[in-house]
Amino acid sequence: MVSDDLFELQTENRSLKDTIQALRDELEGMRAHEDEMVQKALAGTNDELNQLKGTVNALRDDLERERGDRDDAVQSAVAEANDEINQLKATVGSMRDQMERLRADGEDRIQTMERDARDEAGQLQSTISVLRDELETSSGQ
Repeated sequence: MVSDDLFELQTENRSLKDTIQALRDELEGMRAHEDEMVQKALAGTNDELNQLKGTVNALRDDLERERGDRDDAVQSAVAEANDEINQLKATVGSMRDQMERLRADGEDRIQTMERDARDEAGQLQSTISVLRDELETSSGQ
C-alpha cells in the first residue's frame, strides 16, 4: 500500500513534471513565435520607414530641382527685361539725338530763309529806290 501510494505519487509527480516541462516548452515556443512576430513586424516597419525616407528624399530633391529651375527662369526673365530696358534706353537716346538734329536743322533752315528774305527785301528796296530815282529823273526832264 505504501509502495502503491508512493508509486502513485511518483507517477503523479512525474506526470506533473512532464506537464510542467510541456507547458514550459509550449511557453518557450510561444515566446519564440512572439519574438519572431515582433521581429517581422519591426522588419516590416523598418522597410516602410526606409521607403518613406526614400520618398521624402526624392521629393526633397524634386523640390530643390524645381526651386533651381524657378530661380533660373526668374534670373533669365530679369536678364531679358534688363536687356530690353537697355535697348529701349538706347533707342530713346538715339531718337532724342535725331530729334535734336532735326530741330537744329529746322532752325538753321528757318534762319537761312529769314536771312534770304531780308537780303531779298533789301535788294528789292534798293531796286525800288533806283527805279524811283530813275522815274523822277525821267519825269523831271
